[in-house]
Amino acid sequence: MRVALVATTGFTVPPPRYGGINRVVKALADGLVDRGVDVTLFAAGGSRTRARLRAVPERPVSELPLAERSRYQRYQQQQLLAVARAAGEFDLIHSHVEHLLPLARRDLPAPLLTTMHNPLDDPGKRALLATLPEVLAVSLSYDQRRPVADLPQVRWMGNAYEGVEGAHLHLGTGEGDERGPYFCYLGRVERRRDVAGVIDIAVRAGVRLKVAGSVYPADLDYWKTEVEPRLRRYSDQVEWLGELDDAEKGELLRGAQALLMPSRLREAFGLVFVESLACGTPVIARPRGSLPEIVRDGVHGYLREDVDDLVAACRRLARDPSVIDRRACHAWARRHFSVEAMVDTYLRIYERTIAYARTRSATAAVKTRA
Repeated sequence: MRVALVATTGFTVPPPRYGGINRVVKALADGLVDRGVDVTLFAAGGSRTRARLRAVPERPVSELPLAERSRYQRYQQQQLLAVARAAGEFDLIHSHVEHLLPLARRDLPAPLLTTMHNPLDDPGKRALLATLPEVLAVSLSYDQRRPVADLPQVRWMGNAYEGVEGAHLHLGTGEGDERGPYFCYLGRVERRRDVAGVIDIAVRAGVRLKVAGSVYPADLDYWKTEVEPRLRRYSDQVEWLGELDDAEKGELLRGAQALLMPSRLREAFGLVFVESLACGTPVIARPRGSLPEIVRDGVHGYLREDVDDLVAACRRLARDPSVIDRRACHAWARRHFSVEAMVDTYLRIYERTIAYARTRSATAAVKTRA
């Protein structure tokens, strides 16, 4: 089987720090190669993979001068054209980016399969999907499909939970650091993820909180007006760590009593929740999006909508960490969200997609002759 994988243009594969999509693409590409699949990876120059690399663009957009980054769509178009020109070399094109979706209008020699890595409740995204003749898609959770369930153009070829791997993701004790126990937040600092609210919950619950993540230019106003003042006000209880590499992320998660991330966003998946469970660290979050598919309430953490209930969940776990079995969290993540399971799932989806595309082509040929 000859497969083209298409990664995002913003970062290398794998990304140096954050960039969850390309981290998954790296694991999938190498896992497919290990299974004997002929894989070509379309990704930014400097990417590291056991697949064949076609460097498009030559550099990741994140490494370009600031003035050049604003023209990122040019690099996306460059990648789209490169994939379209090479389509005849493959049995399947597996895209992890939305800017290739317009290729669904073309009669490509290989089927285009798109994994939807982002929520689908955006009106603009829905409008785009509605203009396409047919989109062969993969969801990251069954909940992700709901906003477009009524669109006949979207044909779901399967659901593939993202898999995690890495030496930094092993079972931890949750015993904290030299200052004692702590909870943690790990992710982008933005209003939709309610980081200011996370801090307020930790303060009310009386638990220490370590906050790690990235602040994008679009979120600077939220950072300056909502998050930074709270970090200063509660500096004895809340610690800002900034961006972390894999080793630092693993150390943070393994030592934490819980990952506290009650986001208001309806997550399509949420790789950080699986990474936390892989370290044996329970999750406290809102029961939105994919979370009920990842976390079994009361077994791997607590899913609560109301702020008072979230505070109570933090207090309960801080008072008696043994109420959640860290070994059970670790085993659950390894069993259901491993790279091996993800690769198995995608291989089944690939076979299903190729067979469907052949049937579709044969049916179209018969109609043309008629």
